[in-house]
This record gives sequence, C-alpha cells and structure tokens, in this order.
Amino acid sequence: MRTLTHAIPLLLALLVPLTAAAQDDPPAVADTTWQAFAPGVISLPAIRETSPSVSADGQTMGFARTTNWRDKVPYIATRSGDGWSVVKAPFADTLYNLALAPDGQSAFFKAYEMQDGEEVSRAYRVARTADGWGAPQDLPSLAGINAGYFCPMVDGTLYFYASSPKRGIYVAEPDGNGGYSTPQWLSDAVSPEGTTSFDVLMHPDEDRLIITRAGIPDDRADALGPRGFYLYRRIAAGWQEVRRLDLPYGWGATVLPDGRFLFVDAGDLQVVPTGAIGVNW
Repeated sequence: MRTLTHAIPLLLALLVPLTAAAQDDPPAVADTTWQAFAPGVISLPAIRETSPSVSADGQTMGFARTTNWRDKVPYIATRSGDGWSVVKAPFADTLYNLALAPDGQSAFFKAYEMQDGEEVSRAYRVARTADGWGAPQDLPSLAGINAGYFCPMVDGTLYFYASSPKRGIYVAEPDGNGGYSTPQWLSDAVSPEGTTSFDVLMHPDEDRLIITRAGIPDDRADALGPRGFYLYRRIAAGWQEVRRLDLPYGWGATVLPDGRFLFVDAGDLQVVPTGAIGVNW
C-alpha cells in the first residue's frame, strides 16, 4: 500500500463552485491511497501483472503476467464466491496486450509474430464458447498499423492505439461481416503531436475517456504536462482535456463495477476508489 500526498490547500477546495460538473471536481480528499488488487491470487509478488480489463458485470477479468514486456502470458479470471478462479487463456501462448468486451464473451489482443523473416504486429478477436474459447480471428483492417491497447464497446465499436499513420488513439466500427472499418483518428486533443497517448478507456456513454500519456519531449513537458493518466470530456467542438489524475505514471485504466479504479503500477494491478481521485464514472 502506498500513500500519495495531494497538495491542494483546503481553502481552494472549499472555493470550488457547487455547480461544477461532477467529472471535473478535484479529488475530495487530501491523501490518495491505493493497494494491490487481489494480492496472492491475481497480483503476485514475484511476477508483473499488466493489461487488465473486466466485463461489465464484474464476473470475468482478463490480464497478463510477464517477466518480458514483449511476450506476456494471458490469463482469464472468473468470480468464484468472494474470490477469483484464475486459468491461463487458451487462445494464445503469449501476446502483447488484451482486452475483454463488455459482455465478457469475446476478447481482443495484439501479438508480435514472425512473417517472412520479419516481426509483425497482428490484431485478433476471439469468441467465448460453451466450453472455453474459439480460435482467434485475424482483423485485416487493423494490420500494418501496430494496433493494440483495445477498448471494445457494447455496440462493437473499437477504440485503440496505433502507431501508423501517426501515434495515438483511433476508432473503428464493425463492418457487418465480422471485421472492422478503416480506422479513423479520434482527436488531436486526445493524442497531442509529439506524445504517445495509449491505452484508452472510453466511458460507456462515450462522453468521457481516460488515456495514458507518455513519450513527452523534455522541451514540451511544461506545455503538455508530465506523463500519466489524463481525463478528457466530450464537448461540442470535440474533446477537451480536464486534468491529469493524481496517480503515478501507469496504464491499464479500468473502472470496476464496485467503483474502484484499476491500473498497472509497480509490477502489480492496483486499485483506488474513483472518488479519491476525483473521477465520476
């Protein structure tokens, strides 16, 4: 367990207008505390966990364990009483990242593979079956752009990071044939030029999102802010940055059904109440 001191004077907190939108409110407490998620079951002390996602009902969780960030071993955890039952995912020996769909009945993942003597990034979708998981389905429209860090939505819309034609967050719609349309750039505001904005978490209403911002040049740190989690809201003109969350640099932003914010930090999956970091989800 760690404690993060949030140095906002009490006087300033009292001056926040009562009419301010809840999602824009500053954290309501002076100290933010987070802790490892399901220690000894999901977050193990001797290995790093990453790439978490949870179904909307909170009954299924996908994540990966790794000693090598390039090749991670995927796992599926299901609720078992008050705890979790964890098994290795059968659809890939290793992958780079993965994400469950909100209904828990499919998963998307990115893997690096050798093709004609060269390493390439491939994107897949795999469906849950009555007795496990089916065979992964290649997603051709996401080939060649280094797509990954997926955020699937209830209607099938897919938000994700890609590095080509430029680095940042994209969106693609189901094409009706089991695949996806040509990816479209989401926003210059969400993915500022010169940074790497990745691992987007889109709210089910698609009116707010959280991304991890990294890759910030030293000479632009003052203008773009330090790397970390950033909250955005949708406005008439597109997307507007609200603020950086008062958390350490991390990724894998996920909001659990019980109102806790789940993220990756210090080799474990960590949780903190959303109210403690001023996030209304």
